[in-house]
This record gives sequence, structure tokens and C-alpha cells, in this order.
Amino acid sequence: MSNFQSSVEERSACIIDNTVEKARQAVVANPDDDKLRLYFAEVLRQAGSEAQAVFIETQLGRPSATVEEPSDPERPHPEWTGFDVQALPAGIQWAFRKGFVEHLICSADEFLTVDQRLSAITPIKHLTLLKFGNADISALLRSSTFRNLRSLSMDSCGLDDTTVGRFASVKLHHLAWLSLAYNQITLDGVTSLACATALGRFPRLRFVSLLGCPSDPREQLFYDQGAWVNSYLPKEGANLLAQFGKCDYHSIPWLFLASDGKPRDVNRFRVSETEANDDANACQGARPRVPAARRSSVGSSNSPTH
Repeated sequence: MSNFQSSVEERSACIIDNTVEKARQAVVANPDDDKLRLYFAEVLRQAGSEAQAVFIETQLGRPSATVEEPSDPERPHPEWTGFDVQALPAGIQWAFRKGFVEHLICSADEFLTVDQRLSAITPIKHLTLLKFGNADISALLRSSTFRNLRSLSMDSCGLDDTTVGRFASVKLHHLAWLSLAYNQITLDGVTSLACATALGRFPRLRFVSLLGCPSDPREQLFYDQGAWVNSYLPKEGANLLAQFGKCDYHSIPWLFLASDGKPRDVNRFRVSETEANDDANACQGARPRVPAARRSSVGSSNSPTH
């Protein structure tokens, strides 16, 4: 092969690599735009990465028409992460969604260690913190990745009202789903969340889990043989709604676990996608119909209990 041919091939490879990287960065910058992910898949296909292209299209629910039998499209190759998996701390786990690593599962310290490195190459939208430890909460709250999360789980992390108060002091415009289960959060901590929500710091927040916490003033659901039959808002929840929400559902929507006559969907990914796909609904959506059973039992002292 002549030097000229080698030079041409090297330049062609460089152009292809640049195109792939630009397409990837477009997804990172616009993580909710599925069209850009499909474009990235097409760029990969043109670059010869057919299997990865099919994987992305399959996860998007649009299998490729050009490949009849893709080889195990549900099992991604480590190289498709976009980063060196061997260089990550051993405790970090990740999960693909829509063809990219979107979900990290790790400790707070581990997240801070890899945050800038990974967020530059993949759209991290979901985070599960397994433990908080001695992590720098200020650094966590300064993280642009953290501030742009769509869902966040911090179950059993030893959080208290003070930590929740600091968390409630920052604006998390995209957060739709939050789990704080099994922490030492009392009504003071929940009040901080309610106040922050009413002030617009969490404009898309639709679900908060307080399961196992000392205080859980959210709507209580009651079932009979697996069928939802009734619900009521505890007195503490009704007081929060009156104090910060002026009895308006939209001010603190995560206090309610049912709407339109049925329990609400609490799956973190579906809740996040719904909010991402409908900005109008995130801030000004139609108010769900409140069942008569709930209207008659909101904050009532004679409401059913567990």
C-alpha cells in the first residue's frame, strides 16, 4: 500500500471518528431527543458498527429493517458504553437505556469520582446511590450531572432532615422521581421538600417515596383483594398542602398516589419519560379527577388506617 493510500484511509477514518463523536455529543447535550439517538445509530451503521446500531434501535423500540436476525441485541458489548469499564471503581454498576448508559448504581463517593469523566460521553439521567458515607454533599449538589437527573434513589443512606434540607435548597429542574425510603427523615425534612416544590425548585417532581421514614404524609391507598378501593391524605399531608400548596394538587403533586380513579404509575423510568416528553404537563397539566372517597377523607380524623 502506498503512502498516499495510507494517508487517504487515515483521513477517512479520522473523519468517520469525528462524525461518530459529534453524533454522540449531540445525544449527551440533548438526552431526551430520541431522534438524535436514531441518528447516532445510523452514523454507527455507516461507520461499520452494525451490531451497536441495531442495539440502540432495539432499545428504542424500533428494530432495524436491514438486519433480519441481530445477534443478541439485548446484551450490549462493554465497548458500547463509550468508556473504559476496566478503569472504573469496582463497585460501580451501570445500565443501558435507549442505547446509552443512563443509569449509574454506586456510592456517593464513587459517583463523584467518575462524574465528570462519564457525563462527558454518556447521558446519565438516573442515579441510585447505595450509600452516602462521608461524601462531600456540597460537591454533589454542585455537580451538573446531579442537577440534571431525571430520577434519583437514596434509600437507606442514613439521610436526616439536615441533609434533606440542603438537598431541597438547589434547583433540580428535570427531577421527576425521587426515593428517600428508609432514612431518618421526619416531618421537618418532608416540609423542606414540600416548600422547595411549591417554590418551583422541583417543577417536574411527581413521585417521592418516604417508605419506612419516621414521617410519610403522602396519600394512603387501600386495597381489597388486590383492587384499589379507597385513599385518603393524612392530616400532616393536608396541612402541608394547605401551607404550601393552597390545597392545589399541582403545587405538591408527589403527595398524591392516585389520580383519575386509579393508582398512579410509580415506575421511575416511565414517570421520568412522561415528564420529559410533555413539558406542559410537567408544570400545567390537567388536574386529575379526585375520587369522592378521597374528597371526603382528606385529613379526616376518622379516615381508615393501616
